[in-house]
Amino acid sequence: MFSSRLPNLALADHCRSLRYLIESGLTLPKAMKQQATKGPLAIRPVAKRLAAVLAEGEDLPTALQDVAHYFPPIFLSLIAVAEETGQLPIALEELEEYFRLQDRLWKNFISQITWPVIQFIGAVLVIAFLIYILGVLPANPISVFGLKGETGAMIFLGSVGGVVLFIFLGYWFMSHVAKKGGVIDKFLLGLPYLGGCLEALALSRFSLCMGILVDAGARIGDSLKLSLEATSNHAFAERATQAKAHIESGLTLEEALREMHLFPEEYIDIVGTAEIAAQEGKVFHQQAKYYNDTATLRMKVLATVAAKLVWLLVAIFIIALIFNLALQYIGTINNALQGL
Repeated sequence: MFSSRLPNLALADHCRSLRYLIESGLTLPKAMKQQATKGPLAIRPVAKRLAAVLAEGEDLPTALQDVAHYFPPIFLSLIAVAEETGQLPIALEELEEYFRLQDRLWKNFISQITWPVIQFIGAVLVIAFLIYILGVLPANPISVFGLKGETGAMIFLGSVGGVVLFIFLGYWFMSHVAKKGGVIDKFLLGLPYLGGCLEALALSRFSLCMGILVDAGARIGDSLKLSLEATSNHAFAERATQAKAHIESGLTLEEALREMHLFPEEYIDIVGTAEIAAQEGKVFHQQAKYYNDTATLRMKVLATVAAKLVWLLVAIFIIALIFNLALQYIGTINNALQGL
């Protein structure tokens, strides 16, 4: 929401097409020029700008600087090292798979919460209609939480809309302002269900980036810094410079990860074993796949929990409404009996 980032599916298609063109023998400027006219619609304006810069003799990382806000950190980190080391097609293939997974995760989440959201909207509209009807009935003392008639219905809808708007604005604020410094993301990582999902997504991105960078021969310190920034999670990204400094001071990769106090103990142990056996690249690729699968499962659980919370909210509101109307009805009867 409120983001200029390109859609995951468009990025996946872009990576696939660009890889195919490069492997077919086209130079990068020509391949990007084709993407500007025949690539995914969302990509074409950005590809046109990239093609113009590449035609002037600049490399891809330099060309990406002016349009960096359209791409996620993991794309920028991998492309920068992959082109330098001649592994651009490999990086594009990995990124294509990654973006398709992200697209599937998001679509699955949306599909699972759509029906509860529809129920919530339906309940709000029914209650607003009830409020309106209670105001139309002649000499009717019953209201919904003190609201009735057209004015009451508008107040009710405005209140619900205000709460929803507040939630969306709060999400935007946390995503774009308050996240800086990593405090919000670190807090979210500690929440039930949501925290586990965010952790799995961050670790899958980190592992994917580390696997490609290590295989490309990048220095461990640089790889660690770029991979932490590529997680798109400020709790991890804010430690990037410090983590690189730990490596340069002589710490092992295992020790540097342990100093961050963010990675699961079993993850650190696996990395430590891989470091001793000089199998870091292979192990990071394995961990990327494992945490991709883990993220998929956790997203399903998160969607189920979110759906149940929406149902619970609707149920609580309806129960409160029933009690409110029942008490008013009983009060009206008592008043009528006392007047006899």
